[in-house]
Amino acid sequence: MTHSNYFYALKLPKEAKDHLQEKMSELKDKMSFKKWVHPEDFHITLAFLGKIEEEKLENSIQKMRRISTEHPRFSLRLTEMGIFGPPSSPRILWAGIDHSKKLYSLQRDVYRACEESGFRLDKKPFKPHITTARRYTGENSFNAASLRLPGDYTFTADQFTLYKTNMGMSPSYETIEDFTFHTME
Repeated sequence: MTHSNYFYALKLPKEAKDHLQEKMSELKDKMSFKKWVHPEDFHITLAFLGKIEEEKLENSIQKMRRISTEHPRFSLRLTEMGIFGPPSSPRILWAGIDHSKKLYSLQRDVYRACEESGFRLDKKPFKPHITTARRYTGENSFNAASLRLPGDYTFTADQFTLYKTNMGMSPSYETIEDFTFHTME
C-alpha cells in the first residue's frame, strides 16, 4: 500500500490552467523534459504536509475553513518562466507570478495553521511558482535564454485546496476539500 502525501495549495481557475497549458504546448516542441505536468495539477503550493495523521489533518481543515473567510479573492499575474536545479540540466521548469502581498499573507496564515495543528513543515522561504515540467532530458545543455512566457496573463485567485497525491495517476492530485475566499477584494 502506498502512502499519499497531502498539501494545501492555491487552486488555479480553469481559464488560467488553459492559458498555461497553451503556453506549455508551445514549449514542448523546443524543450525536452521527462514529465510535463497535467494542466489539472497546476497549483501554487502553500504548505506541504507529507504523510498525515487524521487528527492533525482534521484540525488543520477546521482552521482553513476559518482562514478562507478572512481572505478576499485577489488577482495574480503570470509573468515569467524559471528553473530550479542546475542551469544546464534543471529539475523543475516553472511559471512565476508577480509579487503579491495577499498571496504571501495567505501562505503565512496557512503555514502557521498547519504548524499549530502539529505538522512539521519545510522551513525554506516561500517561492510561489507553478511547476510545469520535471527533469530536463535534452541532449544539449538547457538554454535558459529560451524561457519566455509570451504575454502577461492575470487571473483571480478565489480558493485554495487540500490536495492528496495519487502517485502514478494523471492528473496526480485529488481534491480533498476546497476553501473559497470571501468575495470582497
